[in-house]
Amino acid sequence: MGVAIGILITIAVLVIISWPFFRSGRRRAGASSDLSAAAQLRVAREEIYDQIRQLEADFEAKIVREDEYSSHLRELRVRAAELMRAQDQLPEKLSDEDRLELDIQAARMAIAVPPDDTKE
Repeated sequence: MGVAIGILITIAVLVIISWPFFRSGRRRAGASSDLSAAAQLRVAREEIYDQIRQLEADFEAKIVREDEYSSHLRELRVRAAELMRAQDQLPEKLSDEDRLELDIQAARMAIAVPPDDTKE
């Protein structure tokens, strides 16, 4: 009987201790779906800006030809402009949580893509 009670207490303690980890994992997985439409548009636009920076770096490194660079750059700029127009048409403002989420994503992107210090 004492062993059964000990096992139940151990299971209860493990569940209580591990609960925050399971909760935060679900929250992180659904974080992008929790963003408002304006925040999602801004995140998409930031991704396009990252693609533009990468394209410019590839062009400077002579990985991409000039004609490909020009056409792809034009396409990316048009998509960014479309996203800006769509964002301007939305009536909602960013909530504090959306701003915080965008700041976190920007910080993660800054860490993930180190600056190119080889330029002179």
